[in-house]
Amino acid sequence: YHMNHYRYPREMALWIWILSILSYSCISYALRLKKLDIYQSKTELSHLAVNHDTGTVYLGAVNALHQLTKDLKPSIDEVITGPHLDNKKCTPPIEESQCSDKQMTDNYNKLLLVDTQEKRIVVCGSLFRGICSIRELENISNRTYYETGSGEKSFVASNDENVATVGLITSLKKGRMIFVGKGNGANDNGVIISTRQLFNGDGREIFELYADPAAIKSAYPYSSSQQFLYIFEDNKFVYFIFNQNERQATINRTLIGRLCKEDE
Repeated sequence: YHMNHYRYPREMALWIWILSILSYSCISYALRLKKLDIYQSKTELSHLAVNHDTGTVYLGAVNALHQLTKDLKPSIDEVITGPHLDNKKCTPPIEESQCSDKQMTDNYNKLLLVDTQEKRIVVCGSLFRGICSIRELENISNRTYYETGSGEKSFVASNDENVATVGLITSLKKGRMIFVGKGNGANDNGVIISTRQLFNGDGREIFELYADPAAIKSAYPYSSSQQFLYIFEDNKFVYFIFNQNERQATINRTLIGRLCKEDE
């Protein structure tokens, strides 16, 4: 009896020791099999977008765009987007006669929106007053639309690297549209929330304002600043979530704005 009393704990301890070794071996083997996929950008990353049909990953960074496979392997060479000669106060195109104090300026990615329906991706940067381009979804190095001479009507994103811009692409009766929310930086055009068309028509160009933004613009005076956090759609409405800071009263509030998609 006494022999059995001491033998069982020793046998149990031996089994626990064996199971511990087996468990450690299994975990180590699993970790060796599960190698983490890593991609490192040379510059700071701003946005990530995914084509859920193919798993392709798109990255918007300072002065660069990246297109990766679902395993985070580069599928094309890095696309260089900056720096370029610019000045936040100047209206593009940047010319010596009208912008003498231009300098090499970094391009911060402000919007990176996948449009799988039209097989394209919308890219907006901080350069040239926040204008945008359209690129092929399968190869973002191929730029299919880019116009620097359309004036203020084409200034989509904030040209302030510290002011956030949010956006989404959706369908309205007349075609594909992009809804944009952005804070009002020191050199921005004052348009806080806007609807812009992604097609030429109705006497307007791509990225031009589809609806008059005056009411939205006047609702947020220059006495306050906004930082947009998120945008989403639900049925016939688009919602914007943003922080608003009253500069004089130092009051920071989180607000939600709602815009009817078909408002004109």
